[in-house]
Parts: sequence; structure tokens; C-alpha cells
Amino acid sequence: MQALLGLRVKRYSPRTVKAYCYVIRYCIRFNGLRYPASMGERHMTAATQN
Repeated sequence: MQALLGLRVKRYSPRTVKAYCYVIRYCIRFNGLRYPASMGERHMTAATQN
């Protein structure tokens, strides 16, 4: 929710916000439902490398 609000405040297009939210959800599921703030950069890049 915080990411959504932050992107909307910065006036990103709704389609870009939707894509970013999809990537965030994918990374959370890939890492066993851990919150992104508790993960390091290594975990987030591992999810997007595939």
C-alpha cells in the first residue's frame, strides 16, 4: 500500500503503478511471503533474475 501511495503522489501513470505492484507482489511470494523491508537487496535481485 505504501508503494502505491508513493507512486501516485509522484504522479506515475496507473499502468506503471499496476506493473510495479505486480513486481512487488511477485518478489514477496518468491521469497516466502517476507515483507520487502525485511529483505536485503540480494533477495530482491534474486527474484527478478529469473
